[in-house]
Amino acid sequence: MGPESGFKSRLGRKITATALITVAVLVVISVWEYRSVRSLLNATSWVDHTDVVISTINSARSNLHIASTAVQSAMLNGRETAASGVRDSSADFDRDLRAVRSLTADNPGQQIRIAEIDSLLQEQRSIERDLASLEHSSVMVSGRMAAKLNAQEKLEGQIDASLSTMLHDEVILRHQRTEDGRRAENRTMAAIALGSLLASAVLIGGVVIIRGDLRARQLAEAEVLRANQELENRVTERTRELAYQAELLDVAHDAILVRALDGTIQFWNKGAESIYGFSREEAHGKITHVQLQTQFPLPIDQINEVLVRTGTWEGELSHVRKDGSPAVVASRWVIQQTPEGPRVLEINTDITASKQAQRKSQRVEERFRLLVEGVRDYGIFLLDPTGHVTTWNEGAQRIKGYLAHEIIGRHFSIFYPQSDIASGKPSYELKEAAAEGRFEDEGWRLRKDGSRFWANVIITALRDPQGNLLGFSKITRDLSERKLAEDRISALNAEILERNENLMAVNKELESFSYSVSHDLRAPLRSIHGFSSALLEDYSDQLDASGKSYLQRISTAATRMGQLIDNMIQLARTARIEMSRENVNLSSLATEVANQLQGVDPRRKVQFRIQPDLHVEGDRTLLRSVLENLLGNAWKFTSKTADASIEFGSSKRGDDLVYFVHDNGAGFDMRYADKLFGVFQRLHSEKDYSGTGVGLATVQRIIQRHGGKIWAEGRPGEGASFFFELTPVKSDVTAMERTVMAENVIAVHKGDGA
Repeated sequence: MGPESGFKSRLGRKITATALITVAVLVVISVWEYRSVRSLLNATSWVDHTDVVISTINSARSNLHIASTAVQSAMLNGRETAASGVRDSSADFDRDLRAVRSLTADNPGQQIRIAEIDSLLQEQRSIERDLASLEHSSVMVSGRMAAKLNAQEKLEGQIDASLSTMLHDEVILRHQRTEDGRRAENRTMAAIALGSLLASAVLIGGVVIIRGDLRARQLAEAEVLRANQELENRVTERTRELAYQAELLDVAHDAILVRALDGTIQFWNKGAESIYGFSREEAHGKITHVQLQTQFPLPIDQINEVLVRTGTWEGELSHVRKDGSPAVVASRWVIQQTPEGPRVLEINTDITASKQAQRKSQRVEERFRLLVEGVRDYGIFLLDPTGHVTTWNEGAQRIKGYLAHEIIGRHFSIFYPQSDIASGKPSYELKEAAAEGRFEDEGWRLRKDGSRFWANVIITALRDPQGNLLGFSKITRDLSERKLAEDRISALNAEILERNENLMAVNKELESFSYSVSHDLRAPLRSIHGFSSALLEDYSDQLDASGKSYLQRISTAATRMGQLIDNMIQLARTARIEMSRENVNLSSLATEVANQLQGVDPRRKVQFRIQPDLHVEGDRTLLRSVLENLLGNAWKFTSKTADASIEFGSSKRGDDLVYFVHDNGAGFDMRYADKLFGVFQRLHSEKDYSGTGVGLATVQRIIQRHGGKIWAEGRPGEGASFFFELTPVKSDVTAMERTVMAENVIAVHKGDGA
């Protein structure tokens, strides 16, 4: 075999090998490209399928709302056209629901939700049948119909929420399938690019090996150009699909936005523009909760924690629209991981109208409940626009004495005295109620037997949605007992005013008498005290021990008599002094009194515990006198106690704030507690503990002047506790206080005379 034949043989083998390799590479590349293109087309088909599902769900939601509105219109207006609308919308909704069931047959989650919707739909249709069987009223919808409508609206909300969840899941699924298509597109581009490179390499190798294969190379290049053109066409088509998907989001009635985890808005659809009023340019880059002034049901940190942990969060949010009006939305958040970081898909459904309707329904139900509960005390009946009675309840029968068949059809002016009828009062009341919506009055009315009773009357105009007057509701309450009580109170007030004037005159006389007595008694007491002291000082050497003891007792008695006079004057002054009310820091006053007591006898070691920042409204001077007496008594009665302690503070007893002074001193027997606050009443011997027996009586007068009360608890040898309440009152010195003061002063003077 010559060199030429060998070259030809090697060239033939190379041509064969090159051809085989080329064929093998092209086959592999073709299979890869075929699978990639098939995957891309399949992904695109699924995206189209999801778009159809989303469109069908939106149609079902729209038909659901239309059917519900038609049901309410049919029930409230009783129109056959509205009932026809109910059937048409229900049929459309059923058709859409069947279409969704068929389209999502391969999605178990959606099939479960459709089964839930079927169950809710059966309940709703049952309620609609019940509503259709109810009779309509031209004046008002019965309570049963209102409850059925409310239940029907609630079921509609549940069905709509399920459809909204399905819509959200389909949006997520569409996003996932879009991502699958993008990956398939990338794989196809990679396959084509790699195939082009390999084919080019093989063809170039073939050209190097086989110079005469230029035609084959040109054909391969042409194939590559064609494939590139197809790829470019597919990319362009995919771009159009993505734009179409964005248009679908804009078509949604809900507000759909995409934002970062910190709330920065990155996508804002037309539904959001419609609900909130902010344009896409105004919202982009803003923080959601700042832009919408969001009120969260939980702190935002807790919501984000749930969102990151579970991937979703649902709840109701309160927002403020651009025009300042409030908006309540049912919000669903879904977190997604992207190359740029976590992103939150937020879907907000405007439920402001349903919330307002719910609150309105609750108010109506509450009024109806109050009306029913109070029916025994109120006469409740309806009037036609001319004032004739159309309904009659048991309360009206009890108050006015008429049976239903005796009064229905008669004009309501029959309840008014003849003078009111002559002046046109019944017609005037109806006119005012029609103009203002409501009229209220109190006055005399007549029963069937002709007797009069004092009545409170409320007349309310009833109108249909178009504003036409349908009639009036009239509520009457018998207030005769209250009127008689008010008349008696007026008479008593006049009598009390007269007695107060008399007491004021008596008090002036008592003040003059008290001053005269104190002035006339002090002079001889000073003489007794002075002469007894002079005798002890000048004639001490001429007196024996008994004489000195007698003179000492005389001086002590004179001093004590002076203290009694001072205390009684202080008691009388406490009852008549004009009070000046201000904010008083009881803790500060107690601290001052405690320091004063400790300064008098610094050798005593007494532990004071004073609760800080106790403030009341009252007279500072009088309240200081209260603390001086109570803390002074505690100081005195702990003088024989080792480790003595005195506490001032407050505690809650029910809804009332009670102040207390507690000590661990001598205490007292509770059997004699009623004597503590009497003048000159003492529970301990004076040789054990000094005192005049007037201090606690003074304390009681001051507490009473502040509208409060005081009481004590104790046990012999275990200490005592004095409790008091302070309640601001309008009057200063009541008639009873002046009477008690006068009686006490008179009793003192009688005692001195004896």
